[in-house]
Amino acid sequence: MSEQAQYWVIAGWFVTAIGWLFANYQANRRENRKEVRAEVDRVISTVHDLLEAARDYYTTINNEREEARLRIHTLIARASRQIEQLDKHRKSTGAYPRFAVLFEAITDGNFESKKLKPESLSGERYARITAAAENYLAKVEEWFYTNKY
Repeated sequence: MSEQAQYWVIAGWFVTAIGWLFANYQANRRENRKEVRAEVDRVISTVHDLLEAARDYYTTINNEREEARLRIHTLIARASRQIEQLDKHRKSTGAYPRFAVLFEAITDGNFESKKLKPESLSGERYARITAAAENYLAKVEEWFYTNKY
């Protein structure tokens, strides 16, 4: 084989190796994006469950209210863990202050009070809870898209 032919064989292997490396890099980025998106979707699902539990808590009485109270505590702990998981990626989400506002909106005032009376969904409290939840989710979504996952 001539020297020129050997050069083209080596160049071919080199280009192939570069192509494999680039394809591997792109596949890893795509997988990472899928994993992070799945985590963001879990946060969204948890917040929606939390809104449902808050709605049940503030609109029902007795045993149903107790079940909703326990769900709220469970879901708040889950949401906190999920945001910690997201913060382990490239850059912190910066969503904790907004999560704290959501937590306060749900548990402020007479939460867990025996004197709490059922409220309507059109009340100020539920509007504040919903707004806090949407604000929190908007921050998480913004983080996902601005970090170009």
